[in-house]
Amino acid sequence: MNVNDTMVFEQLFREYYPSLCLYADRYLSDPEAAKDIAEDAFVKLWTQEQPIDPGKVKSWLYTTTRNACLDLLRRNKVRRKNSQILAFLSQAETEDFHLQEMIRAEMLEQLYKALQQLPEQCRIIFSKLYIEGKAMDEAAEELNLSINTIKSQKARGLRLLRSKFSLDIG
Repeated sequence: MNVNDTMVFEQLFREYYPSLCLYADRYLSDPEAAKDIAEDAFVKLWTQEQPIDPGKVKSWLYTTTRNACLDLLRRNKVRRKNSQILAFLSQAETEDFHLQEMIRAEMLEQLYKALQQLPEQCRIIFSKLYIEGKAMDEAAEELNLSINTIKSQKARGLRLLRSKFSLDIG
């Protein structure tokens, strides 16, 4: 596999870009900056002079993204007043933390994909309740639906997602 082959590169981009954005956003809490950093990781991959072992591309992309996030946080920490961000930066230095965040980003990407596969009304209601954080009565009012419809669509969405993510424990 040659990452400088356009088709291979496009496949890698489609496969890893969404997860890298989520991963970077966990560091930065800034979706736009996270997208920029994820894109930059792919630019670096494309312009890399030394060939990268195909089995290590994923790891290389995550490491490049993490390092860019940490560099940005270090550059901006003087301007940041929030001590939680500085605590996050020190916590972010552990390898276990990086692995957890990689797994979390990939799981969230799978969950977002599964949400897109829900029936339309169910997906809209589920997004109002769980993504936007609306209360059931708020969602009902916004969508001009009854509370019972909201409750039944919420239960339907949870049932569909549970079945999608159920594990076979034999």
